[in-house]
Amino acid sequence: MKSHIEYVKEKCPQFTEIIVVDTLEECVRGSDILSFATSTPMGSSPSAYPFVKTEWIKPGALFCLPGAADKVKFRFLRRP
Repeated sequence: MKSHIEYVKEKCPQFTEIIVVDTLEECVRGSDILSFATSTPMGSSPSAYPFVKTEWIKPGALFCLPGAADKVKFRFLRRP
């Protein structure tokens, strides 16, 4: 983990705060912008993909899900 943080500090100094969390829920709750980049092979079982509960999502949050989302399971995409 330390090497990733050091890389970001060096290459992306505009990121002034890096917070390491233990769970996906801790990461999602209160976040304004979320990006999921996984290396899950196409056709993997649903357990291989990130699962975000609707109640974790801050209203107005931006999700960037390049191939990591099963839109059928992400009902919040249709939330008013």
